[in-house]
Amino acid sequence: MQLQTISRSDAEKVFVNVTNIGGATISNSSPAFAFTKQYNLSSVGSNNHVSGVKANTLSFTGFMGLADEDIAHNGVGRVQVYGYKASAQICGEGSHAALPVGTCIGPGPTVASVGMFDSGVTQDTTAPAVLLDDLAVATARLDDNTGYANHIFLRCL
Repeated sequence: MQLQTISRSDAEKVFVNVTNIGGATISNSSPAFAFTKQYNLSSVGSNNHVSGVKANTLSFTGFMGLADEDIAHNGVGRVQVYGYKASAQICGEGSHAALPVGTCIGPGPTVASVGMFDSGVTQDTTAPAVLLDDLAVATARLDDNTGYANHIFLRCL
C-alpha cells in the first residue's frame, strides 16, 4: 500500500500494487476487480491479482479501485483505492438522466459493464465512489460505451 505524501496542494490518496492476470490491459481510470480464482493471494508479501473484468454481476465486493495507469496483462501497476481522482471510466444507460454532484457510483450492473455508474449492485450511500462534479446527459446515456466522469472521490478502504 502506498500513501501519497501529504501536501497542501494535493489531496490524500492511497494506492495498492497489483498484478493484472485478467488476460487484457486494464486502462487508466478503469475499474479493477480482485481476481477470485485459484491465483488470488491473500498476503501482505505479494501483489493482489486483479482483472479488468467482473466475475459475475454480483462481484461488486471484488471491486478494488480504479487503475492509476494502463496495466498490461501480467504487468504490475497501481490501483487507487482512496481519495480524489480526476476521472473515472463510466458505463452509461440509454435513457438515463444527468447525475448531480454527490451521486454515489460503483461498478456497472452487468458483467459487460466496463466502468462505473449509479445503477450497479448496491449503489446506495455505501457505494465505493462519489461524483464531485455533474455528469452530463450525453455521458450518462452511453449504453456501456466508454466515457469519463470528471472529479470523483474513491472510498474503497
